[in-house]
This record gives sequence, C-alpha cells and structure tokens, in this order.
Amino acid sequence: MRDRGGAKPDCEHPAFGRAGWPLLEARTGLTFAAFALLVLGFLWQASIHWSSVIDDAFISLRFSDMLTRGHGLRFNVADAPVEGFTNFLWTVILAAPIALGWDAVFWAKLLGLACAVGTMAVACGFARDLRGRRDVFNLMPAVLLATNSSFANWALLGLETQGAVFLILSSYYRFHREMNDPRARLISPWLATLAAMTRIDSLFFLAPLGLYGAGLVASRRSTPQRLLAWAAIAALSFGAYFGWKAWYFEDPLPNTYYAKTRLVRHDQATRVLEQRPAHTRGRAQLTEFYLKRNSEEATPGAPPPDSGALARAVASVDWWLRSGPYAPMWMLWWGASLATLLARPRPRNLVLIVTPLLLCTYYVHRVDGDWMPSFRFFQLALPFLAIAGPVALGLIQDAVAGRWRYAAYLVFGAALVGTSLDQLRVDSSFVWGPGRAVWKIRPPEWYTPASVRSRLRQGFEAPLPVISDWLLMNTPDGATIFTSDFGQPMWFATHLNHLDVDGLTDRHLAHAPSVRGDLPTLEEHYAVIAAQRFPDGVTREEEDRAHAYAEIADFEAHLARNTEYILAERKPDYLIFFIQSGGPEPNENGRVYPEISARIHRDPRRAAEYEVAAVLPKVEGIHNWIYRRRDVAQPHVGDRVKLERLRRTLERNPRFHYLIKLTWDEMRKMTDPEVRAEARELVRDELELIAGNSLLAFHLSLRLADEGGLDVARELVGLALQSAPGDVTLWRRAADMARIDGDADAAVAAFEEALRLTPEHERQFPVMVIRVLHYMGRDDDALRLGRRALERWPDHLPVWRELAGLAERMAARPAASEEMRLRALRSQLEALEGLRRHGPQPASKRLDASIERVMGEIGQVERRQQRAPATP
Repeated sequence: MRDRGGAKPDCEHPAFGRAGWPLLEARTGLTFAAFALLVLGFLWQASIHWSSVIDDAFISLRFSDMLTRGHGLRFNVADAPVEGFTNFLWTVILAAPIALGWDAVFWAKLLGLACAVGTMAVACGFARDLRGRRDVFNLMPAVLLATNSSFANWALLGLETQGAVFLILSSYYRFHREMNDPRARLISPWLATLAAMTRIDSLFFLAPLGLYGAGLVASRRSTPQRLLAWAAIAALSFGAYFGWKAWYFEDPLPNTYYAKTRLVRHDQATRVLEQRPAHTRGRAQLTEFYLKRNSEEATPGAPPPDSGALARAVASVDWWLRSGPYAPMWMLWWGASLATLLARPRPRNLVLIVTPLLLCTYYVHRVDGDWMPSFRFFQLALPFLAIAGPVALGLIQDAVAGRWRYAAYLVFGAALVGTSLDQLRVDSSFVWGPGRAVWKIRPPEWYTPASVRSRLRQGFEAPLPVISDWLLMNTPDGATIFTSDFGQPMWFATHLNHLDVDGLTDRHLAHAPSVRGDLPTLEEHYAVIAAQRFPDGVTREEEDRAHAYAEIADFEAHLARNTEYILAERKPDYLIFFIQSGGPEPNENGRVYPEISARIHRDPRRAAEYEVAAVLPKVEGIHNWIYRRRDVAQPHVGDRVKLERLRRTLERNPRFHYLIKLTWDEMRKMTDPEVRAEARELVRDELELIAGNSLLAFHLSLRLADEGGLDVARELVGLALQSAPGDVTLWRRAADMARIDGDADAAVAAFEEALRLTPEHERQFPVMVIRVLHYMGRDDDALRLGRRALERWPDHLPVWRELAGLAERMAARPAASEEMRLRALRSQLEALEGLRRHGPQPASKRLDASIERVMGEIGQVERRQQRAPATP
C-alpha cells in the first residue's frame, strides 16, 4: 500500500493485519460486545463519584450563564469581558443546556462520561494501529481505563478534563492514520484545534505531532504536501479562534495564566531563598502517581543544602524507601511497557507514546502539581500508559516465539489483572494538603446494585453549601463581593458582582505588568536586584537567588497594586476571608490565606472601613469571615425576593436536594403569609425530586414533622418508600408518623415491614417495637411481632425477656377474660422456656421457680374453664 508519491506507510510492517486470535478476528461482534461490557463496568464503578461536583466547575457555568443571558463571556454584568477560564469550548457547550433550562451540572457529567468512553475507544483503536495486530490484546487499554477510579472521578466532577484528554488522544490517533494513508481525510487538525479551544495548554501536549510528521517526511513515509496541508488547516482554524479571542478579551492569554504562573513562580522563589527543595508538591504527586498509588500520604524530605553529593544520594534513597508502600502491579505495568519500548525503540512509539508521558511528567513538575483531587494533571498520561502495554506486547510478539512469548503474556496479563483489581479497590480520591494526601475511602458496598441505584438517585453534593446559601439569602442585589471561593457561591448568587483573589473575574487583578504597564517588568526587577544586592556582578551560583529575589519583588508589587485597587478603587460591599483558627470567635487570631487575602486583611483600611457581618464554617478548623463595609446599611432581603431566588436556584439545580431543606428553613422565617404559603407549595412540588435520596428524605421528614409540616412529611416518606421500598429507616419513620397520627393499624404494618428489613446486627430494634406497641395498647401485635423477631434471632435474650414481661402484664390485667389470661400465660411460659433454653447454663433457680409458678397458674385457669358451665 503506497501513496501517490511512492511513500511507504509507517503502519506497514511484517505483523500488520495478523490476527493473533482468529475467533475474535472472524467475529468482530464479539470484540464489540467485550468492549461494551467494559463500558458498562466503567459506568458501574464510576457511580461512586456520581454525586461529586468540584467547585471550579461552577466558574465555567457562571460564564455560560452570562453568555445565555446576552452579556457575553464576562463574570459580572457591569465589567468588561474577561477570560477567567481555561476551557472556552467546554464553557460554550454548557451554555446550551442552561439556555434550554436543563440541569447544567447533570449534562456536564454526561458529557464527561461520554468523553471518557470515547477515550477508551480511541485508545483501543490507537493501540491496534500502532501494533498492526487485530487481537484481543487491543482491549487492554479499555480494561485499564475502565477500572481506574481517578479516570472515572474526573469524568464526573463537571470540568473539561476528560474532554481535553479525548480530543488530544483523538488528534494523535487520527494524525498517525492520516500521515500514513493519503486517502484519509484530514480530521486531526480540526481535533487539535478543538483540543486547544478546550484547554489552551493542549498545544504543549500536541507538539510531538509536528516531530512525528517531520520524521515521516524525512524518511519519505509521507509527503511534504500532506504535512503542509495539515499545518495550514490547523494554523488557520486555531489562528482564527486565537485572533478573535485576543480581540474580544483584549489579551492573547487568559487571566488564569497570569494568576497561576505568578503563584507558582512566587512559591518556587520562596523555596529557593529558604533553601527548600523546589517543586515539593509536584515531586510528591509524581511519586504518588507512578510509584505508590495506594499510600495514605506523601511527605517528601530533603537532604541538608550543604551536604555533599553522596549524602544527597543517600538521603534521596532513604526518602524513596520511607515514602510508603509501592503498588507493584501498577509499576510492573508501566515499567515493563516502557522498558520494552525503550529496549526495542521504534521512532513512532517513542514519539507518540513515550514523549507525551515525558511532557506530562515535566508539566506536573513545572507547575508544582495541583491542589485538586485524583491526579487531575495525570489524566492525559493514563491513556498513553494504557496503550504502552499492548504496543510493547506486540513488539515482543514480533521478536520472540515459543515459551518466551507465553511468558510475556503471563507478565502483562498478571500486571493488567493486578492493576485493575488494585484500581477498583482504592478510591484514589484525595486532596493535597500541606505535605499529605487525605483519602476518601470507598464504601465496601459500592458495587452492589442497590447501592448504585441509591447513588444515582441521591442527587449531587454541593461543594460549598454554607457560604453559598448565606450569600443567596442575605445579600442585596448588585452588591460586590471579594472572596476566593466563588464557584458555587456565585453560581447561586447571580445577583452579586465578584472580585476574586487570583483575578479570574476582573481583567485588572491578574494581568501582568507588561499588559497594564503600571509596574516594572520581571526583567526590570532583576536588574534592580542585581545592582543592589550584587554590586560586583552576579555569579553563576548567585543567579538563582537573584532571580528569586526578582520574583518576590514582582509578587509583592503585584499584591500592593491589587490591594490598592480593591480597597481604594472598587471598594467591595463585602470581604470574605478564610481564617484558619481554633474557633469562630471574631477576636481570635488565625492564619488568613491566600496571600492576597492576608494582605488585604492586614491593611488598616480594612479594619477602619469594614465590620464583621457573619462567621460561617468552611471546613474543619477554617471559617469564612464575612465583613461588610460600615457605610453599607444592614440589608433587608424581602420574603418575595428570597422566594424567587430559591425558586430560580432550584430550577437550575434540581439535583441539589439539600436546597429543599433550605427552602423549608427559609419559609419558617418568612412573615408574609402569601409568600410563606407559596414557599410551602414549592417544597411540596419538589418532594418527588428529593424522594430518591432516602437519607435526606428521612432527615427532612423529621424537621418537617417537628415544624408543623406533618402532612408534607408524610407525603415525602410515602414518595421515598415508592422509590426505595427496601429502606428500613423510611419504614421506621413511617411507623413513627402513623403512631403520631393515631393510625395504629398503619403503624403496626410499618413496624412489621421495618422488622422484616432490619439488618442482623440491629438486635435492639425488635425490643423497641415491642415496647412501642405495648404503649399503644396493641399487646397482641407486640407478641406477634416479637415471635416473628425470634424466628430470625432465636437466641436473642432481650426479646425473650421483653415478651415474658409483656405477657405477665397482660395476664395480670383485672379486666382480662379467662381466655385472654390463658393465652397470655401460655405466651409467658413460652418466653420463660426460651430464656432457659437459650440463656446461660445452668438456668437459675429463680427462672425455674417462675416457670413452675406460670405452669401452675395455667393449670388453675384450665380447671376453672372446665368447671364453668357451657355457654348456650
């Protein structure tokens, strides 16, 4: 197969088209079925992350919302357009469900899942083309990705991560095909443009395509015209987008670039001056991803700065050994794969597999990792590591035969199975803190059908509910807020304007001096530092310190300018700080972070012009301190305004079920009877949505019943039981409400069903049922349910004792008939014998005496009945 120029396609090698497994080659439907099962397994295990939403996802949604409302891509209506996001295409796409009135978070999750499944499919196809074989091993990438928890997590957190991975991998896949097949349409330049529009840093990871294309042209495997056509399409399409973006935002780079690079440079400069190892978090995350995977924390150490090379080497080995248990199967997979690719180097494999992994590793090291959970910056590495295995196995198949080939099958098969099981066992959901990783443990029942259905019904977890609810309910229209966390809060409080600490919502806060021109450039700072601190000239050893001093000076000037801009020019109505301290007392000192917030908090103008409005919990040990400008009157948000805000927020976020509880709480505070009635009906209208979350329905029913909403609580529990008929807590709640209503028959029926569903370890519940039914005057039902409980727990002594006491009280009633007294005595005898049979041996004399006494009483009653005249 040669093109018109005589170039030989790169995919043509001795193994091309060879079928390792003829059955699967002949029946491609079986391969498709296997892939479909892997997709179902991926969706099944991904369900554990269904409720999770990361706060940054709401930043894009706020921009999307502004776009649908006709304000363009801006965060605040009154401000100019600003590129406060890194995911232009994702933001524009999510404007569609918002414009249609759909749940944008739900559709963001579906889109992320679709991209993840697409990545699995493309990875299999890419492995097939690189191997030149059509056998079962081409499904290896799908197996590895389907069982990876972090891959599933980032498909469901609401951000563009998996969308960018899918487009980048698809660009590689199509580019390899198109450069080797002159008949293939040029789709990859459009895919590469879409990838760059999804995340601008995709351009960095797409660089190997140019190297690969140039290599094909140089080796006459492709034509220069083909490569030039590809470059022209990519340059024109991306150039048109980039030119429009630079014109629209009046800046070629997004605010996120300026903010993040400045923070990273400042952090690295501080470490240089303090003689601490640079890239501490990045190194720790690289170690965690490639070597450890399952450890609970990563605490990288460093040798003393004045130690010699041998001491540093020993300290490094010691750190590697002490940093925790490794994941041998994971290491075996990527270690054997990359070792094979390097041992039998083919330029195609090195450029298209190894180089992206190196770029990803360098990127994580350069940006010093990420604060977000579950290896966000490593998501691009996962499909290439997954592809490396089958490609390496294909090289072994070409090179060896006989038992050695089967040994390779065994090694890679064991690594695949071990890695997959390990990835399923561990959740991998952790958040990087100062020096350690906090893990979220996967529940042991995650894989059961009932737990999966429950998670799909339970709605989404709000990342910042407390501060979001406060801003939604307690701030006036048009107020300006300065804070750091602004995803969910600003997605809820659309009536507010926002200034964030990193400058993502305001074009003046994040921009570099070269853009605004009001501060010295970094090079000018360096020149001043070099002249002042190193008058005799900067030596090679001192150059790093001089650059670090320049970075610090640039950062300090940036903070000083932004502090002045915020406090003197913008004068926001509210300031919100994160203060890490032991409690929420206003006078208690604590650490304020990040640095720009600390600078504003220390400024005398803040103390003079602002007062504490509220202190709300954020996470453990950290509180949101809300300051209101003193000349801003105490806001009064009317009941009607609150109701409309709640209604709009519920319509936009129908799967944030906790909002129904918030609506009820706010309804209780309302004084307008008409608005209060409407709020009550709003809660009733939303009950079907919350009914799927049995735990939330249970707790909300408690609050509703305690606060005058027993009818609503009863309706909620009824709907919840239709959705989850096997939930024992709901049946118990239904029994309690029926008892409060005075409906004894309904209470008995609910208690009976709850008793049937009660887990084996909850043995105290039947005792409680017997007591409650006795207090209700339903002793016969109490005896019946007690006997039913003893069928499950025949050795449950408390139930035997409870039945014995209940029967004794029934027999002692003055109004009891002889027949009723006889039944009660027989029940008491049955219970006492059960105590003797299942209790500790030997039985006590007191128990034997009680049995003899009851038997005697039974005999007396029976004799009286025999002597009594027959009833005509």
